[in-house]
Amino acid sequence: MLSAAARFRKCRGEMRLIIASQTASHESIQPVPSLVKAIARAHDWVRAIVAGEYRDQREIAKAIGVNERYVSHVIAVAFLAPQIVEAIADGHEHSAVNLAMLLDNTSSMSWREQCARFAGDSRSVHHFGSDA
Repeated sequence: MLSAAARFRKCRGEMRLIIASQTASHESIQPVPSLVKAIARAHDWVRAIVAGEYRDQREIAKAIGVNERYVSHVIAVAFLAPQIVEAIADGHEHSAVNLAMLLDNTSSMSWREQCARFAGDSRSVHHFGSDA
């Protein structure tokens, strides 16, 4: 029989099973796939426009069969502060950060404002806002 100490925890809108580790006193940190995917997709779309593969967001939306508004919201994620992108890639973003939050008016904020809004806890992203 195998047994392990575990608990359920709601994290970024998902229920996660947290298994206690005997070698580490803190939880295993995993990036949120939807956030990582949005960042990668946004950077790919910006690169495609700059390279001349697409004229604009409307062309991308038509080519992949999605709403133009969706493309414009996601593409704004390409302009997140580097500290936020790094924290998301490392799984250290604030627990309240989710895709809807990132897509909501991100492009109208300076990096400093983004860092203030999306700052994680002090042990994981203490550098948020320092280089904006």
